[in-house]
Amino acid sequence: MKPRDPMAYPDAPVTVWPIGEPAPRPPVGLAGISVWVRNRALDPPYWGHARAVGVDDRPLWWGLGRMVAWVAPGEHLAEVRHDGVAESARTVRVEAGEVAELEFWTPASIGGAQGVLAPPPGRRTGSGWGMLPAGVLAIVLVTAVLGLTHPGGEAGPGYAVPFFVALLVAPVLAILAWSRITRARNHSYRVAVSAEAREPVRDVMFLGDGDAPEAGMLVVTGAVNARYLWNGHAGLGVPERDPHSWVPAPSLTIDGRAVPFGPRTWGYRLPPGPHTLTVTPRLPAPAAVEERYRYLPLPDLTPEITTTPATVRVDIAPGQIARVEVTVDATVTVRVIAESATSPTVLAGFTGKSTIKNR
Repeated sequence: MKPRDPMAYPDAPVTVWPIGEPAPRPPVGLAGISVWVRNRALDPPYWGHARAVGVDDRPLWWGLGRMVAWVAPGEHLAEVRHDGVAESARTVRVEAGEVAELEFWTPASIGGAQGVLAPPPGRRTGSGWGMLPAGVLAIVLVTAVLGLTHPGGEAGPGYAVPFFVALLVAPVLAILAWSRITRARNHSYRVAVSAEAREPVRDVMFLGDGDAPEAGMLVVTGAVNARYLWNGHAGLGVPERDPHSWVPAPSLTIDGRAVPFGPRTWGYRLPPGPHTLTVTPRLPAPAAVEERYRYLPLPDLTPEITTTPATVRVDIAPGQIARVEVTVDATVTVRVIAESATSPTVLAGFTGKSTIKNR
């Protein structure tokens, strides 16, 4: 499909910021957070690159391009998701009348790597087209070795099979090696742009893809994996199109006290000793309906909801960092309110299971 302009979810406080035009003015007393989901010329422009964008765990728009979210002054968490997974997130501090800018580079077309949300200028990640030259170079090297070992071209029948096996295997190994190298570079880049981890230490810190700035902290890495069923079927609907596909970050309590939490990595300064963590999945928030569909009655559904919390005890030793991974595996089932592929939906079911493991 051809790319389109970014599409706002109903009633979302956002404004399109066309590329090449000056930034829009924030409403009185508000600030703006701009997210530009980018797509380079060498990448095929298809909806596989489209992302869902939200601020403070509220989905606001989806697609390619740039929009500005209007928010209250202060600190906010901007997030970009794809297929129900939070690819990248960043904290942003904005003052009234200010528009903060973020760029998100989609992964390269060949190979896979999660995109990165960072202040401009951002950098595209992924294995990219370099994998093809790596494979071709491997074939050239195998052929060159044959030419050096058998200059006359008479390799003999016993050499033919190993040679052709090498021609098949060498490109695969070269591509895999290139992919691993670029993935390592991508991870280093993600860590480098996680400026939050370099800020002064606070009791609660969003670390992004970085690490704890000091010892004696609890580091919790969170992930939500959401499966989206559109009218009972997987793969038919476009999750990014539907704000109901946005599964909120689970609630996290430490020793019975609720603490801020979300995707990627968070740090908590806690006293040494045992602590109890409890993680509980949360349902998608009810989504507003577009104006053109508001005359239709909503289906009278009672969603089937199952949430499974998880609890773990963590011991924090003096001068050490305790690490925990939190995962929520969720299934979101929706029903359309009209006979249309782009129709709004209502939540028909939700299952969410939390798991916690010490690292």
